[in-house]
Amino acid sequence: MAEKSQASQAEIRLGANGGALFGTVLQLDEQGATVRLNAGTASGRPVPPGAPVVVILATGTAVYASRACVTAHTTNQMTLVFSAPMQRLERRRDPRRPCNLAVSFRPLASESCRSVWQTVATRDVSTGGLGFVVDSLARIPELIQLIFRLPDAGTEANPGSAASPNNKRDDTNAPIKASAQVVFSRPQPDGSVLIGVNFKRIDPSDQLRLACFTGASDLLAADNAD
Repeated sequence: MAEKSQASQAEIRLGANGGALFGTVLQLDEQGATVRLNAGTASGRPVPPGAPVVVILATGTAVYASRACVTAHTTNQMTLVFSAPMQRLERRRDPRRPCNLAVSFRPLASESCRSVWQTVATRDVSTGGLGFVVDSLARIPELIQLIFRLPDAGTEANPGSAASPNNKRDDTNAPIKASAQVVFSRPQPDGSVLIGVNFKRIDPSDQLRLACFTGASDLLAADNAD
């Protein structure tokens, strides 16, 4: 049975000094989108129709961005019309943020055959994957499950990001869970091995959190600035 697809998540940049709103995409087509705003980040006053914004969308498989204009804004919902085609964040431009986070992994297996979690340290992370270090050239399965936490968004957000304490989402401290595929293993001078993985399945809300943490959101916003 096919798994139900998860709703895309949106970050709406309101301008240089306007911060950002976050929410779940209710409707999306080539012309625009309707977003249900998260209760914790709803704006205190309506954004006027015609106001320019930058919309960043995470689907779980990719991150996109576009310039847009607000057509309607209520307490918990915003309707937008795109003023440019959606732009996908290409893997070669996806920022990898160096970081030392605890990440646990185990082989991806059926529910009836679960392995023990192993915990190691990350070398870097992006919206599309991460690197972690193991002590030796131990056999790492090609497909793995991952679980890790990002630092608190209020203190560790990318410098200049709209992800500030005033724009915290309810899930900022929740663990990120993903399935991933090992794409390389590289011996290091100290005898350790760097393992690189690409995410195969990740919740769109977690992917959007990674975009804020790594600076991918800022990169896309700058690319789509007026």
